[in-house]
Parts: sequence; C-alpha cells; structure tokens
Amino acid sequence: MPYFEAAFAALPGTRLVALVPRRGAEARRGDDSVRFVEAPAELAAPFPYGMVWHPRLNSDPAHVWARALVSEVAAELRPGTP
Repeated sequence: MPYFEAAFAALPGTRLVALVPRRGAEARRGDDSVRFVEAPAELAAPFPYGMVWHPRLNSDPAHVWARALVSEVAAELRPGTP
C-alpha cells in the first residue's frame, strides 16, 4: 500500500500483516484495533529509499523544487544519510 494510514484502516478484523515505519506505528500505539510487534532482526537493516519520476519531469521547475524539498526533509530525518 502506498499510504500507511490506508494499511492501518485495512487491518482491523483481518489476519493481515503490515510492515510500516516505526514513526507511523508509534503514532498509532494507542490504537487497540491493531497489534504491534517488533520486526524480526533480519528486517532491521535500513531499507534503500529513492524517488522515481517520468523523464519528461526532469526539468519541470515545480518537480525539481519538490524533489529538492523531499531530499532536504529526508536528510533532516536521517542526518548523514544521502
């Protein structure tokens, strides 16, 4: 699912499992409709993140700005990570 809130909405009453970022899970800790468990150790390694866009947007000023903003905010969340 592309949005973690959608995953939280889909889980209650099912046997489904969702892997979500810790920050998203911590924001929902008080939600008794889902059960939270730690991921297995082999999943603890950082996941690579990236951005993907259509080549026609390479030079689009709004898209260039949005990509730069996302990169800047992501760097603030994880200092020292490209």
